[in-house]
Amino acid sequence: MKNSHLSLEDRKLIQEGLEKEMSRTDIAKTIHKDVSTVAKEVKNRRKLKPRNPFNNPITCTKFKECGICHGKCSEYEEIKCSRRDRKVGVCNHCPKINNCRLDKYFYHAKKAHEDYLYTLKDSREGVNLNTREMLDIVDIIKPLLKKDNLFIKF
Repeated sequence: MKNSHLSLEDRKLIQEGLEKEMSRTDIAKTIHKDVSTVAKEVKNRRKLKPRNPFNNPITCTKFKECGICHGKCSEYEEIKCSRRDRKVGVCNHCPKINNCRLDKYFYHAKKAHEDYLYTLKDSREGVNLNTREMLDIVDIIKPLLKKDNLFIKF
C-alpha cells in the first residue's frame, strides 16, 4: 500500500468503481490503498442533494404505526437505503434514482479533489484572525485565567 495522498486519478478510479457498483475492497485494490481510505474518502467527500420535502415529507419507518410522525417525535427513525447506506455509500448510477424519495449523496472525483486541495491549503495556512478578533478572544480568556491564578499579561 502506498502511503501518499489520493491523486485526481485515484479519485476518478474511485468514482468509476462506485458507478460500476464495485465493493470498497475491489476499489482499494485497484488504487493500491487501504479499504478504510476509500471508505473515508467517499464518506467525507460525497455531496448531499436533499430530498424534496413537498413531494414526500414523510421519511419515518414508523409512520404507518403512529400516523403522525413528522421528524420531531421521539420515535422518529429515518428510512434506510441499503445501497446508499451499506453497500456503495453514494447514489451514483443508482437504478432507482428517479423513483427514490430519500436524500441522495453523489461522489464526483473532480469536486472531491478540489475540496481536498482547498482543505490542504487552508490547514497549512494557520489561524486567520485579524487584530480585533484576537482581542475579542483575549477578553474571553483573560478572566478565566485570572480566576485560576494563571494570569498571563497581554
